[in-house]
Amino acid sequence: MKRKRRKTVHYLTTALPKTAAPTFPKGTTSLWLYNQAQYSNREVEDLSALQFKDYPDEVMWLNDYGLQHADISSTILPNGLDEFLLHLMTEVNHRNKVIELDACFFFSLKAPALTPDAHLVFEQLFFVVSKSDAYIWTLQELEGDHFDHIRARIAKNAGMVRKKSSDYLFYLLIEATVDNFYRSYERLSEDNKRL
Repeated sequence: MKRKRRKTVHYLTTALPKTAAPTFPKGTTSLWLYNQAQYSNREVEDLSALQFKDYPDEVMWLNDYGLQHADISSTILPNGLDEFLLHLMTEVNHRNKVIELDACFFFSLKAPALTPDAHLVFEQLFFVVSKSDAYIWTLQELEGDHFDHIRARIAKNAGMVRKKSSDYLFYLLIEATVDNFYRSYERLSEDNKRL
């Protein structure tokens, strides 16, 4: 009896372009709180005073811009999050990955972004998603935003976002990031056709 040979799969590992250097002013952190009845949005100055558990009846979405300016330790330690997040978030160049920690998931993504002169760079995005509480913490490297339409849906109570929990918000954030891949590809294709 002949043994079948296993097919060998070779993975193509190409180096990704380095992410663009973040150029953010300090203090660009927004806090969105919402449920079916209401929502609020404000800028956060002192992250050490923010307790995730203070909002049990609302979905909490904390968004930081500029990875090098994000006050990570003053958010992680007071909220009892896994200290390994400190290590993960101070490294600015992750591949796409999911890491399960005690109380949350850490999710990193590279999102393509086109500069005004049509150069392709990759923005680092971090997501910290609670397993039990209703919070999502996003950190974005560049100011160009993929999530404005989600903020508009929350503010206008459009669609299902305010009727659902934080896992639906996470789905919308990831969907917006993936859609950005298609938009960037289409724009690059159009630019190449013109050459």
